[in-house]
Amino acid sequence: MTTIITRLYPDTRAANAAAAALKAAGMPASMWDVIAGSDAAAKMTAARVGKSSAAAYAPRIERGNALLVARAQLTPLGYARTVMDILDGFDAIHVPGATPEEYIREKPDDRHYLSVLTDHPRFFSQDIQPGSGRSTGLVSRAFGIPLLTRKTTSHSAMTGTRHMSRLFWPWRLLSPRRTSTSAIRGGKLITEAMGLPTVSQKNGPI
Repeated sequence: MTTIITRLYPDTRAANAAAAALKAAGMPASMWDVIAGSDAAAKMTAARVGKSSAAAYAPRIERGNALLVARAQLTPLGYARTVMDILDGFDAIHVPGATPEEYIREKPDDRHYLSVLTDHPRFFSQDIQPGSGRSTGLVSRAFGIPLLTRKTTSHSAMTGTRHMSRLFWPWRLLSPRRTSTSAIRGGKLITEAMGLPTVSQKNGPI
């Protein structure tokens, strides 16, 4: 987006004074024009002044007035407002039918952006010329280093995959001793150890 800012001044001297203020504020000279004298219509077209505004300014310029045209881009933000404030510090002539600020939507310049070649044969890969005989690969293969080791993975923390019990003592991993299911030595219940019957045979009341 570019803002075309136009101000008509009484003469060239006044217009040049306003242009000098823009230069002092850091605006490049390529971003403004002072139009006066002959060929005003062609000059305004080159300066990107709108047709209706150019038609309103043309007879005034022929009578000796001077037009200052400034082109303020979108960035930095607020730049156009700054330019307007500077130019409004000088006595400008109001011209009916002219638009002092006009906004132009710019088309992006493709030269300033990276292009995407969707029809490229290697669109999602590295840019290697097809038919060159070259191919992509891993760095390890380029140096002759195998990608995966052939060594068998060990499942033991000890060297030789032996268990701790078999490394220092010749013990078996599992004891053949039968596991006891009772808290009393010999597997007896407490009632049996005390000579008491496990279940009373006395008939209870019905």
